[in-house]
Amino acid sequence: MAARGLRQAGVEAEEFAGDGFALLERWRGFERVLIFDAAVTGAPPGTITVWDSAAIRPPAAALSSTHGFGLGEAIRMAQALGRIPPRLVVCGIEARSFDAGAPLSSDVAAAVESIVCELATAAGAWADKGRACRLREA
Repeated sequence: MAARGLRQAGVEAEEFAGDGFALLERWRGFERVLIFDAAVTGAPPGTITVWDSAAIRPPAAALSSTHGFGLGEAIRMAQALGRIPPRLVVCGIEARSFDAGAPLSSDVAAAVESIVCELATAAGAWADKGRACRLREA
């Protein structure tokens, strides 16, 4: 949903639902990467939390994944291997449910819509300084 909205706004974005380990190759060569994913922090559904990999190491529980080797593990592995993009920002939206096939709740959908606008604006500013960003959507 987020990647689709960003593409409509003219921002290069792609959906990615694979194993987190593959992200190390996907973001190779990019100076700036924005990752959009569901999060579990204990906050109310729809809450947006932003982590900057340069300043904050995201808690393992917040970025756990049902994809196997998840986003949190991928970031920590990339940091350990020196393969983290110079600027990597994770925007997590607190999920209400992870049930297979469950639709987005209204609070989560509203948060996605809100952050798409903000990310499109930020990515546009970044694109002026170099490469466009890529996003991951759970």
